[in-house]
Amino acid sequence: MNARFIDEDLSVEHPQHGRIHVHNTRPRDIDEFAPERIVIMQHGATYGSLGFELRFAGLSWMDHLADAGFDVYCLDLPGYGQSERPGQMDEPPENNAPFMRTPDAADSLGAVVDFVCERRNVGRLNLVGWSWGTAITSFYTANQPERVERLVLNAPI
Repeated sequence: MNARFIDEDLSVEHPQHGRIHVHNTRPRDIDEFAPERIVIMQHGATYGSLGFELRFAGLSWMDHLADAGFDVYCLDLPGYGQSERPGQMDEPPENNAPFMRTPDAADSLGAVVDFVCERRNVGRLNLVGWSWGTAITSFYTANQPERVERLVLNAPI
């Protein structure tokens, strides 16, 4: 926890995938953000949003962006981190088809984009994709270009 930032945990209900955990870090002294100062970070396949929140020498990647005046969000896709665990994950894999492919993940991301845009009263924001997150954010952007101010792809697959 850094005194310069506000950190909060939020959730978004997705009708198909359940509760999606969302973490927000923002500067303590800024209350309103323009679309170009709002960013959602999308994790890859091997682990959830922890990579964006993990602090080294006192700062995380999210802290660094908040320190530069950004309103920063990250999410755990369903089945990752603190998001709801779909029931099929408790069954043997052969009993169910894959449930979180790139289009499903982009749909989950879209629910978070809608939540953040409504929360901040904006129509667009920035996306950062990391690893598999690059495919997710690219898929989302290709289908919803009007919602994306800028797209950043880090370590694309």
